[in-house]
Amino acid sequence: MKVLVTGGTGFIASYAVKKLVESNNDIVTYDLNPNTDLLVDVLDKIKIVRGDITDYQLLEKTIQDNQITHIVHTAYYFTFASQKDPLTACKVSNLGTSNIFEIARKNNLKRVVWASSNAVFGHAKLYDDQPVTEEAPLWPMTVYGACKLFNEHMGQHYFDQFGLSNIGLRFSGVYGYGMARRKTSASNFLFDLFETGSLGKKCVVKYPNLLMNWQYVKDAAEVICLSLNVKNHDHVVFNTGGYTHRVKDAVKIISNLIPDLEFDFIDEEISGANIEEELPKISLSRANNELNYYPKYTLEKGVHEYINELRKIAGLPLV
Repeated sequence: MKVLVTGGTGFIASYAVKKLVESNNDIVTYDLNPNTDLLVDVLDKIKIVRGDITDYQLLEKTIQDNQITHIVHTAYYFTFASQKDPLTACKVSNLGTSNIFEIARKNNLKRVVWASSNAVFGHAKLYDDQPVTEEAPLWPMTVYGACKLFNEHMGQHYFDQFGLSNIGLRFSGVYGYGMARRKTSASNFLFDLFETGSLGKKCVVKYPNLLMNWQYVKDAAEVICLSLNVKNHDHVVFNTGGYTHRVKDAVKIISNLIPDLEFDFIDEEISGANIEEELPKISLSRANNELNYYPKYTLEKGVHEYINELRKIAGLPLV
């Protein structure tokens, strides 16, 4: 495959790029501001193009010049930035993603795999306690979630109207080494827990009782690759994720790995923020059946690996 990865030097995309390179695919990353820290091991095997996904002409030229057959689209405007600047969010997230669909259709690309989010769901209290499927009603609580929902409708339209094979993956709380680069992500309240806690220093824990779905970044990369390679798919949108736990469960795992670590708990009320609101439990049955996706990383395994990555970089003994 010849794959264009938008936002290809970003957090999730970097892991997908490395996995695709391992399978001998030709990779072109397309970024407005490339940061190759996570790709140092494969820089000699990929091509990097600096560009904006709202630039239709450059985007199409890049695809044509490199004979691209598949697209992985992860370039987006994150949660906090979208809340503060909804107009730019709509331009980048809605127009940019629509550019991807239209160029893929016009140039007869084989598939587009793109990042949606479980932010399309409403608050957990709006659903029953059972894991929700892709058929559940959607009430996004943020501009970011609303943009993702618009993309889902557009992806379905291009699938139904034009036969464009596209798969939207609803990522959940993706974590792992490199997540601290996502400064405007809703999950940035976890940075201190991992980045400081891994060093054995006292750290602040916000929302310890928050229930969230934890998806390790290598599982996120895995489902991207599965989606690129699956022969047929009946649906456009897929819930993806890992395992559901409260934030305090991750704290307990870190405490077991690093005894005597001190924490400051800030048990703020999760209401009205529209950012750290609890989302419903999700069903992965559609991704199981059509994509053969099953998360490999339990919270214990993911946290352990993440902590050791941080400690290795800091020159500390592994735990």
